[in-house]
Amino acid sequence: MLRFNSRFPQPSRLTLIKIIPSFYANAVNAAPITIDQYSFPDPVFRTYVSENYDYDNSGTLSDSEIRNVTYLGLNYMGISNITGVRNFTYLQTLDCEGNSFSDLNLSNMTSLTTVHCGGGTVSTINVSGCTSLNEFSAWGNAISTANFTGAPNITYIDLNSNRVTSINVTANTRLETLWLNNNSSLSSLNVNNN
Repeated sequence: MLRFNSRFPQPSRLTLIKIIPSFYANAVNAAPITIDQYSFPDPVFRTYVSENYDYDNSGTLSDSEIRNVTYLGLNYMGISNITGVRNFTYLQTLDCEGNSFSDLNLSNMTSLTTVHCGGGTVSTINVSGCTSLNEFSAWGNAISTANFTGAPNITYIDLNSNRVTSINVTANTRLETLWLNNNSSLSSLNVNNN
């Protein structure tokens, strides 16, 4: 049994409970991400990740390896599925022009500032929770609906030569440039808050 000197206050159990979880939370790194067909379904993207970011050749991406990836240059590589890009939680710039994937889900990538994915086959985008996103360029794709309300800091959007019928930029008060040329099905646009 522990005895405490009466000159010092006895620590409460509540204090000890608070200290222990925070200590362990700071000591534990994120679990490694296996570089396989489940985490990176596209074989071209998977090989690129393995050859360029698996520094220790372990077949996994450690927390420190993920932290080092702030830029991905995937232009014209023939990628048909970009699933796995969200594993790069420190990514700031994504260049993925001229590929053949249709779904671009970047949701909750809070470090992401710049996306260039023009000249491809993208038809759906998700940028909700991309709180640092400043520039989004997706010219020459097949996007019909775009919602940028989840990217409050965006200043530049290029959706030229798509199939845009609906775009929501009503919450994007910092928006300065919006390119929508060659979207013949777009009949109205609300930019009252911009």
